[in-house]
Amino acid sequence: MPDNISIVLTSIAFMLLLVYLAPNVIAINRGRMMQNISLWLLVFVVLGLIYKNFGPESPNPMFTMPEGMRPFSTDFMSKKKEKESSDKEATKPAPK
Repeated sequence: MPDNISIVLTSIAFMLLLVYLAPNVIAINRGRMMQNISLWLLVFVVLGLIYKNFGPESPNPMFTMPEGMRPFSTDFMSKKKEKESSDKEATKPAPK
């Protein structure tokens, strides 16, 4: 229940900020609104494509984080399961 309250309060705060700032933003950008919107849209699209192609979950990331810093990654969990299964097999008593 508290999560829903925080979402509602955050939404209300965002709407109040928008109502407070919108008239000034419109006044400053008079005549250039579409140009600025298209430029910001282009910036976000480029950032999204860079993240998709070179981010941590991409096939060819620009950098990789050390194993200890990504405890919830699938690679780490699969290696952990493999290690646990090999440890269980090593501790099993040999059949007689």
